[in-house]
Amino acid sequence: MPKKFIGTIRKTFHRGEKVYSSGDLHLDVLMEKDGKYFIAHCLDLDLVAQGRNPEEAKKELIDLINDQIDF
Repeated sequence: MPKKFIGTIRKTFHRGEKVYSSGDLHLDVLMEKDGKYFIAHCLDLDLVAQGRNPEEAKKELIDLINDQIDF
């Protein structure tokens, strides 16, 4: 399955859900299904997370982004 652009994390991530909004932070994210896993790649920070469904991949990516920003 080819990679599909989902949008910016500030606006949408998957199916129009608002995921993360903090000031003017805009992060581009790619989401793709790879076998039985969903892969979420934040292009701006070069962070990658995976999950068994889009919601789990989204949660993992948000945790990684927060950890990166807090560091």
